[in-house]
Amino acid sequence: MDDYAVDEVERNDESLVFVVEAVDSRIRSVKLHPARIELCQVNLARGLFGRAIGERMRNLCADLKTSSKWSAEGFLQMELGPPNKKRGKARGHSQR
Repeated sequence: MDDYAVDEVERNDESLVFVVEAVDSRIRSVKLHPARIELCQVNLARGLFGRAIGERMRNLCADLKTSSKWSAEGFLQMELGPPNKKRGKARGHSQR
């Protein structure tokens, strides 16, 4: 995050705080809490500002085929199910 020279398109004064929840060393969910710099201070973004930041990230996630939903508590939630067996294979190795 940066507010020295704010880019009106990239919005470098806005970001998200990621909270990762894991069970048995496996990620199960990710909560993304909108944040923004205002008056030289980083704070969680609430109301319309928070919703706009969350919606932008939700759209970016959808572009990458990652589902997410906006919670009533004011954060973006991504639920991750049990690991896919294909994802567990080492990269660069093929089975023949």
